[in-house]
Amino acid sequence: MAPLKRNRRITRTIRAVCRKRVGKSLGALHESNHLEAIHTVRKEIKKMRSLLRLIGPAARKRSCRRALKTFKATADRLGAVRDAQVGLQALEHLDEKFRPEHSPRSFWHVKRELSEDYRRRADEFLKRGSARRVEVLLKKALKQAGRLKVKPDGQNAIRFAAFCICRRRRFLENESNPGQTGKISLA
Repeated sequence: MAPLKRNRRITRTIRAVCRKRVGKSLGALHESNHLEAIHTVRKEIKKMRSLLRLIGPAARKRSCRRALKTFKATADRLGAVRDAQVGLQALEHLDEKFRPEHSPRSFWHVKRELSEDYRRRADEFLKRGSARRVEVLLKKALKQAGRLKVKPDGQNAIRFAAFCICRRRRFLENESNPGQTGKISLA
């Protein structure tokens, strides 16, 4: 995350974070199999949406709402495939964990249904050009986030919230490592 510096405007920092997160998402879509990249893209979108919700009261409502709406549309496009993938992985994990307690074929029909559902949703995602549409939506959201402006009175509120979050984080890190002395890096 871009550091929050005293002389740097909050708006510039937020825009830098947006560029970094969207860039990471686009890189994941380009570099790897689209189905593997879905998880990375959804994580980055979740981080962006939480940041925009956090600064929402201090930002101009219209630009923040538009960016949130576009990020949500992007996440919704990826949701069905990821949900099917996670369901199949969860069943496989449970099957491995409890294999000694049940017969090997006890969940075969559920596993077959989940596999077919995942395959169908993945094929639909890849054939319908959804990956390209996700890329377009991410670029659109980045453009909308680039128009984002934090109101002057909201900047102090965001600085104070960031200060409180860092302070709480230091406190929790000190509690988890009571024997550790010296400075704690927040990097």
